[in-house]
Amino acid sequence: MNIKKMKIGSPGLTWLPQKPASQVGAFSFAVLTGLTVDHASAGSTALVLTSVTVLLSSFWLHGQNASRELRDGYLFKAPRKLKRASKTNWQATDHFKEVGIDTVVSEKRSAQYRILMIPNKTPKQVQAQMSALSMVLDAEESEMIFMQNFRHMTSAILVPFRNHDEWQEVTLNKEVLEAGKLIGYIGKSVTDEDVFYDRRHESHMLVGGSTNAGKTQAMILDIVSMRYSGMNPEIHIYDPKGELVSMKADFHTQDIKEAVVMLEELAFRAKTRMNKYAKEGCSNFFEYREKVNATESPLFAYIDEATDLLVNKLAAEEKPQKGEPIEKEHLKWSVRAYDVIFEISRLHRAGGLFLTMGMQHPKAEIVPTEIRNNFSARLAMNVPDAAASRVILDRNGAESLPKFGGFYFKTSLRAGAPVLGRGALIK
Repeated sequence: MNIKKMKIGSPGLTWLPQKPASQVGAFSFAVLTGLTVDHASAGSTALVLTSVTVLLSSFWLHGQNASRELRDGYLFKAPRKLKRASKTNWQATDHFKEVGIDTVVSEKRSAQYRILMIPNKTPKQVQAQMSALSMVLDAEESEMIFMQNFRHMTSAILVPFRNHDEWQEVTLNKEVLEAGKLIGYIGKSVTDEDVFYDRRHESHMLVGGSTNAGKTQAMILDIVSMRYSGMNPEIHIYDPKGELVSMKADFHTQDIKEAVVMLEELAFRAKTRMNKYAKEGCSNFFEYREKVNATESPLFAYIDEATDLLVNKLAAEEKPQKGEPIEKEHLKWSVRAYDVIFEISRLHRAGGLFLTMGMQHPKAEIVPTEIRNNFSARLAMNVPDAAASRVILDRNGAESLPKFGGFYFKTSLRAGAPVLGRGALIK
């Protein structure tokens, strides 16, 4: 009997009971009925074997039902996601032939983009057709992305789906998270690969994104990822807008003064730890855990809306500034915040203190190069303009990303262009 893998409560299987326990019962009854009919005329030995088989099957199904959360809710093994086969895009193919580029354009999709793959040896000529293709495909040229080396001898043009209902949701892939490692999950690339990083190599992360870009969701995802490490992380949050109040944390504040004190106390703890590690002959937090104390917890500071916490250093020097004047009291605490953030990002990763800083309106004068250079993981979502993109990524591009999760991600270990994809959603 070929039993298809099914997800519990799937709306398409309306003929099945919707409660997991009822499904197990229905399946057991079906097996029992089938075997009983099959052996109705057999002797007592066959009937006994049938009964034993049904009993063992029931126990096995009960175990499958009890452990279904380990398979994302599936009663049996979670099915693999099949990649959609590409199809020929004749509109684009005909256009390229009209301009003298003999190629066949194939198309597939990612979570937010149509991906037009163009085999060629002249990528500059292909890129030069972006404007014309935007009219052929009825797309906004400013939102289209050209990738010269999408595959070997193949360029790609990415066109975002205009209808958001066509976007595909990305969920956390728990299989890439490992106990004993501080793995942060980001999402899926446009080539359908998991995007993640390791805090052992990328201690601090800078996140930028405008309203509805997905910045706060990315920070929530990172907190959840760190908890999957099993290392009992301490979570400390500064969240002036209260968007992270649902997250379980060891300390949470919306007040700038409390946030600065929190950061200064964490910096002191990290410095004390580093002295302790040195006495044990260890150079950093990870070495100390491996050689001396496997229960040492990592410390995390999450700062949402860092531009509310920091100020322009020129303002601290009381030089003329554009915009609204900054209150002296706020300015005093902001200067302290700047100093402690610079200290943490530059010195205290060895003490097991990891910093994640989010900004809705990234500005170079508020988060200067001397701080940004200490954040090796950079996650850029849709930002207001190219200048903001350069603050996060050191390059343009994030200003053209689709909202609700579209991202560019770069780390010190990823050579070349940043990875393009869509962030995972935590419900």
